[in-house]
Parts: sequence; structure tokens; C-alpha cells
Amino acid sequence: MKKTLLAFLLFAASPFCALAQNTETFDVSDHEKIMVSASGFYSYRLANIQNGYTGAFREHMKQLRQGYSYQASAYYMFNYRAGAGLEFNSFKASDTMPGTHDVTAPNGQTGNSRVSDDITISFYGAGLIFNIFQEKRQKLYFHSSFGYMRFSNKAFVIDDYKITGGGLGTSISLTYQYLLFEDFSVGPKINFTGASLRRFTYKGPDGFTEKVKLPSDDREQLMRIEAGVQLMYRF
Repeated sequence: MKKTLLAFLLFAASPFCALAQNTETFDVSDHEKIMVSASGFYSYRLANIQNGYTGAFREHMKQLRQGYSYQASAYYMFNYRAGAGLEFNSFKASDTMPGTHDVTAPNGQTGNSRVSDDITISFYGAGLIFNIFQEKRQKLYFHSSFGYMRFSNKAFVIDDYKITGGGLGTSISLTYQYLLFEDFSVGPKINFTGASLRRFTYKGPDGFTEKVKLPSDDREQLMRIEAGVQLMYRF
């Protein structure tokens, strides 16, 4: 899996290292004021798996570290160098352990059950974007945003449970864009998102609800790195 991640990162980073030598730049008056984009990524969560998970449970946690995500953003450019706007990013990963296992559910019930998790991590943010390289058909953007990150897990352990939490998060990205047609460009993108959550709410059968506060040194880390492709339209 690490080899797969490395291959994605090398693919995404290669255009950044091979920008054309043509330095003919746009006129300042030529910049478009609105940019909207959509991206798709392969994503990998960076947090370590706790030592308490062993065997099949550890393999299950490994599967939940990787998934896919999509991102949408809209920016208003103050000039051809900088702008501000909004961003939405959603990560999904799911896995079902083979067979059944002796488990304890969040409400304390014990039994032999299948185990599955369906995780969604969403980010809603506002931030700045900077055009750090530009020539007639190529651009390189750096973007950073700050906002709210929400965690949701539809889990099955003996019965259905929903686990939710949220907190402040951040997103940083580097994007290469190549102009295919007038006002439309495409290119690879590397993205990093992160948040640290301490409080979760568990909801389950028969009205079961429990709020959990993790120790300060054992927070749920939502950091992940993503590599993919972005489509951008300017007007």
C-alpha cells in the first residue's frame, strides 16, 4: 500500500518539477475573477494504528486508513496572484471484517458478530489561494484553508451504531494546472488535511446514547494526504 501511495505522490509531483521554460506571462488585466474547481483523490490517513489492535482487527483498521475523496471549491481572485474562497472536501472509507468475531458493542453488549465500519470525514473551510507560478498555458497554485471537520462512522457491532464528532481543521494543497481550452484547465493536485478530535457521540439501539471524551494524549487524529486530479473553470 505504501508503494501505491508513493506512486500517486510521484505522479502528482512530477509536473511541479517539470514546468516549461517558457516564461511568457499573462497580462494582469487578463486574470479571471471567479474560479470554480472539482477534484478527485486517492487518500491515505496518516495516524498510527493503536497497539491494542491485533490480528484481523488490525488488518481491518489498515483498510480504513485508505479510501477516496472529492473536493469542490470556489474562489474570487483579487488579482491574478491571490484570492479567497470556500472549500468542501469529503473522504470515504469502509470495510467489513471477514467472518464473525467475539466483540463488545459500545453499549456493553457482548457476543459473536460481524464487524463493519463506513467512515465519512467532511471538511468545510474558507481560505486563501495564491498563484505562485504562471505562464501562458501553465499555473501553479498554493492554497490553505481553515474550517470545521466532521467525523461520522456508520458501524455494525452486534447492532447498528453511529459515531460522530467534529472540530477545527485545516487543509493545504499544491495544484498544477494546464490550460486545455479557453478558461478550462486540468492538472494533478496534492492535498493535506488535518484535525484532532477529542469528543465523540455514540448512538445505537433502543435509544442508546453516550458521549465520550478521549484523554488529551489519545485524541483521534484525522490527518491524511491525498493525490489526484483537479478540473478548474475560470470566468
